[in-house]
Amino acid sequence: TRPAEAPYIALIAVHYTRGVPGYGVHMLELSAGRSIAGTQMSDTKGAVVLKSPDGQLSTFPRATIKTMTKPVGVMPPMMLILAAREMRDLVAYRSTLQQPKLASLLFNR
Repeated sequence: TRPAEAPYIALIAVHYTRGVPGYGVHMLELSAGRSIAGTQMSDTKGAVVLKSPDGQLSTFPRATIKTMTKPVGVMPPMMLILAAREMRDLVAYRSTLQQPKLASLLFNR
């Protein structure tokens, strides 16, 4: 593996477990006893914004959230699906792409 490929290997190997806005699914338990699940769109010190399956955005102030699961990605782990040769091919392809925004979201948290 060349040094330039290292971030892409990490991206492919772990991105499905990281909370990238728009991709991670959260389960919230609110103080009032209600449970909510949705796609994490925003996660700040003050509030969490989830998108429901019907596309509606809902904001939940942190003070109303009793518990919140870590975001779960919906993409399966590629290292369990692809053969070593396929993984190398994918890494080689990914290394040709210009994706600074996605890389900064994943590696500069």
